[in-house]
Amino acid sequence: MIKCIVFDLDHTLLNDDKVITPFTLKMITKLKEMGILVTLASGRAEPLMLPYVNALDITLPVIANNGALIKNFRSKEVLHEAMLNEEAQSEILQDAIDNNLAYIFYSDNIFYANSEERVAFYKQWNQMYPEVFINIKITNDFDYLSQKKSYKLLLIIEDEVTFDHYYKKYINHPDAYVTRSQDTFLDVLPKNSNKGNAVRMLANHLNIGLDEILAFGDNDNDAKMLNSVGLSIAMPNGSKKAMESATFLAPFTNQEEGVAKALELLIKQGILQPVK
Repeated sequence: MIKCIVFDLDHTLLNDDKVITPFTLKMITKLKEMGILVTLASGRAEPLMLPYVNALDITLPVIANNGALIKNFRSKEVLHEAMLNEEAQSEILQDAIDNNLAYIFYSDNIFYANSEERVAFYKQWNQMYPEVFINIKITNDFDYLSQKKSYKLLLIIEDEVTFDHYYKKYINHPDAYVTRSQDTFLDVLPKNSNKGNAVRMLANHLNIGLDEILAFGDNDNDAKMLNSVGLSIAMPNGSKKAMESATFLAPFTNQEEGVAKALELLIKQGILQPVK
C-alpha cells in the first residue's frame, strides 16, 4: 500500500508557468483526505520551494537542493544537511569564472550569481512572492565566493556541446555528485547527495518502507529517486534517463496536468487506497 507520495516540482507538479493548477491542488487535497502523506523533492533551494510548500500545506520534511537538505519547513527541524566539499566547489567555481559560465549558488540567505538573465528571474520572483523575498548579489570575485558554504553550485549552460563537455568532465568527480536537473542546468552537489538517498532517509524518518512510497519526476536528478521507491511515475515530457528509471509514464505532460490525471487514474484503479 502507498502511504507517502513525493513530487518533484519543475516540469512535474508545476506547469510551464510554474503554477499548481486548481485540479492538481484538488487531487493532492484528496490524497490527504485518504490519509496519504505528501511532500516535495526538488533541486530548488528552500526559499524557492516555500510558496509551494505553503500552498500545499505540507507538514512533512521536504527534500531541497536535490537531497543536500531535508527539512521540515514548518517546525524548522533539519533531518539532514550536507555542504559542498570546499575543494570541489572552489575548483568548479574557478572553472566557471575562467570560462565565463553562468553560475548560481545559495549561501547565507543570498543567491550569488553572475548571470543577468537569472537575476531577472529572481527579481520577477520577488514581485510575485514578496513574502519570500530573495536577496541577490552579482559577483565574479572568486576569493570572496570560495569562502562561502553552499548545498549546491548550479551551472547554467545553454550550448548543448558545452554542456556535454562539462557534464563529462565532472560526472565522476571524486568529491561531488553531478547531475542534470533541467536541459541547461548542471547541478554540483555534495558527494552522495541525491534524491534517492534523501527519500531513503525520509522513509526511515517516517518509519515506512520504500515500497510504500510513490514518486513523480521528470529529469536526470529524479532518476535515483524513481529507481528507489516501490512505485514511480515519470513525465512524458521528461528526460530519457528519468523515463527509463520509472515504473510507468504519466498519461499526460506537466502542461496537461499529467500528475493530477495520473493520481485520478491510480485512485480509480484502486492502486491508491485510503490509509488506515
